[in-house]
Amino acid sequence: MEKHWKRKIVICRVDKNGCWIWTANKSKRGYGLVTKDGTTKNVTRIILAAKLGRPLSPGLMALHSCDNPPCVNPEHLWEGSSLDNNRDMNAKGRGVYVIGERHGLSKLTRNDVHQIREMLAKGTSQRKIAARFNVRQGTISYIKSGETWGHLS
Repeated sequence: MEKHWKRKIVICRVDKNGCWIWTANKSKRGYGLVTKDGTTKNVTRIILAAKLGRPLSPGLMALHSCDNPPCVNPEHLWEGSSLDNNRDMNAKGRGVYVIGERHGLSKLTRNDVHQIREMLAKGTSQRKIAARFNVRQGTISYIKSGETWGHLS
């Protein structure tokens, strides 16, 4: 079967894990896309449907056993629900929530938060602290209450 798929998919390269990496048009999240007659479709859904010999069941999606969004290798794809996807993610240890400065949207570091807490303890106003660290006053309030950065002691 692999020979058949390699003939059909020419816009990919094979990596060391056996993933067939889609190198053409991709979504922002890295999934392969094709457009035909003005309609854009996810490549993994098309390939999985061909592998299964039927359209994907309603509400189900093409999931990756390799956890590699641009991979279009049919042997790495399986049909599942959003719940299946979340369970798979958690079972593989990818369900850990990123907190603190490792979070992609964080403007503050651990050191910043320690300084903020020291300033709060000294009675500095939340507005002054927010201005110094270029964040909203609400961010300082969340730090003070422990709603954010509560993992720091």
